[in-house]
Amino acid sequence: MSAPARRIAADPEWADGVRGQAMLLTAKLGDEEDLGTLSRFLDDSSPVLRLRAMEGIAALQARLA
Repeated sequence: MSAPARRIAADPEWADGVRGQAMLLTAKLGDEEDLGTLSRFLDDSSPVLRLRAMEGIAALQARLA
């Protein structure tokens, strides 16, 4: 469902802001599997990506609950 957003989030060729927005879209459209996808960014060197990963995880967990 959110395959394009997943691909953009994982692609370092995109700007961090765009990748972060893709993470939030992944959280909005994704499923439980995407928790792992987003969790991989928690250790990223970019503060923007770490923040968006945390926001995405929180949003996805709330939506799935």
